[in-house]
Parts: sequence; C-alpha cells; structure tokens
Amino acid sequence: MIKTTLPLVSVIIPVYNTEEFLEECINSVINQTYKNIETIIINDGSTDRSKEVLSSYSKKNLKFTIIDQPNSGNSVARNKGISNANGKYILFVDSDDFISRDLISDAVLLLEENNLDLIRFEAESFIDKNYSNDVVNCIQYDFSNFFSDKKLYNKDSFLNANLKGFWPSAVLYIVKKEILIKNQIFFKPNILHEDDLFTTRIFMSVEASMYTAKKYYKRRYRENSIMTSINSEKNKIKSFYSYLHILEELSGINQKELSNVESNFLNTRIKSLLKNVLNKDIDEKLKINKIKELINISLYIKYYEIFKYKIKKMIKGLKK
Repeated sequence: MIKTTLPLVSVIIPVYNTEEFLEECINSVINQTYKNIETIIINDGSTDRSKEVLSSYSKKNLKFTIIDQPNSGNSVARNKGISNANGKYILFVDSDDFISRDLISDAVLLLEENNLDLIRFEAESFIDKNYSNDVVNCIQYDFSNFFSDKKLYNKDSFLNANLKGFWPSAVLYIVKKEILIKNQIFFKPNILHEDDLFTTRIFMSVEASMYTAKKYYKRRYRENSIMTSINSEKNKIKSFYSYLHILEELSGINQKELSNVESNFLNTRIKSLLKNVLNKDIDEKLKINKIKELINISLYIKYYEIFKYKIKKMIKGLKK
C-alpha cells in the first residue's frame, strides 16, 4: 500500500494591533482537523501587546513562523508571507477573524481529488460584542445564486460565473502557491482595496476551480478595523486614489493576448471599479478633474462612453 503524503498548507496572518482577537484567530488554525499546516504570522509593527501574544505561541508550536517588520501595511505583510511560504496551497486569514476547524481538511480534499488551482468558500459576518456602532450593515457572503456547490469550473465557466458573483476578498479562497509565483501575483502596497487587483489577477490565472457554499470563514465587524473605518474622511480620499491605481493596473493589461471570456471578465471588473470612482463621496471638483484625466487616456475611452451621461451631469453640476 502506497502512503500518500498530505500537502502542506501555508496559512498567512498579518497582524496589526489585534491583541484582543489574536488568540481566537490563532487557535482556530491550531485546532484545524487538518494538521499539515505551517502558520506564517507577520507582525506589522504592532504597538499593543500583539507581539507578546505571538511570542507565547511561537514557543509552543514548531510550525509557527513569526516575522516582525516595521509598520508597512497589509499588502507588504501578506507579500512577505507569500515569499516565506513553503506550502502547496496558501490561505490568508485576517488576525481579527477566525475559521471553522474543518475548513482546511475539507478544502484540501476537494483540491487534491479534483486537481484544482483554487477553491472558493463563503463567510459568516458577526458584530463584535464591544462594537459601539448600533447601525452596522454586515456584508452577506452568499454567492449560491451565481455558483453551483462543488461543481468543477474550467477557466471560462469560472470567469463567467464571476461576472456577477465576483467578490475580491482574498480570505475567501485557498489557492495554489504555484499560481502566484508563476504569474508574479502579489499585493500592491500602499493602497486600499488591494484585494480587488490581487483577486482579479488570480481568477484570470486559474484553470480549474470549485465553489463550496459552506460558511467556513468568520468575519468580525469591530471598532477601528479597515472594514469599518473605510468611510472616514481620510480613507475616502485614499480609497478614491486606490481605485484609480487599480484601474491603471487593470487597464494596462494587453487585451489582445486575452480570450473573449477573459476580456469580458476584465472589462466587467474595470466598469465596476469606474462606477466606484464615480460614486465616491469626496470633493466633486477633485473627482471630476481626475475623471477628465482618465478620459484623455485612450485606454479609458470605451469605458467613458458607458458613463458619459453621468459624468456630463456631474460636470454641469459643478458649473452652477
């Protein structure tokens, strides 16, 4: 009888000032029913007791790698995790969230049996008990209207399903590390919405994938997280410029080298991001000036036609 070696899975956890939630997050990885896991935790210059919490774990578990870096942002931390990962598969987990104990075992079984590049799953949102905001619109991660549970998707069928069922969050799938390295896919530093670019490129690179409707990932809404502070005045501006950077990257992809299905998916993503730019609640004059710059770039002309009426209306409103 041939003994089959279970593939190593690299779990990458960036940490910044989440001491209150770290134990629950790390324990959810330790308690996985699947055991061939390496956990790579990047302490991104935390100023609370996160480093002390991590130190206590590193002494107990030989498969823990703790990396300290000056505060450089989520993208840099995740990229460092990718560079240090030895696993066949990669899973990202945010340090204020946690995962179901059977996530990795169930995912690896499907990945290996079907020779998949990626498996996508769902999340369950919850509000932290100490969150003081009474009005919270939790995102509902239910994509069962767009995907069939445990159906094998090739590249074209997966991209077509993502025309309406796309969600950028990098914590909602496990992907082969080989896909990232072969295609040089890393997170873009110093922007918000980095998952929009990262996940779009991954989805365009995978040949075989699957979706499962199980809510393996537990997403916490809490005070001062990126998710709940995105609408602060400071982050509104950064969000706007971040979308512009992502649009520049995606519009720079040579569509002559893409299939019709790939091109259609990419154009759908660009249109969606342009809509986000147009709807961003910032100074209208700043917004319009930047949009005018985009219109003057030939890459954006065909997209401008779609939003021409709204843009002209915005410009007219400024002249009043």
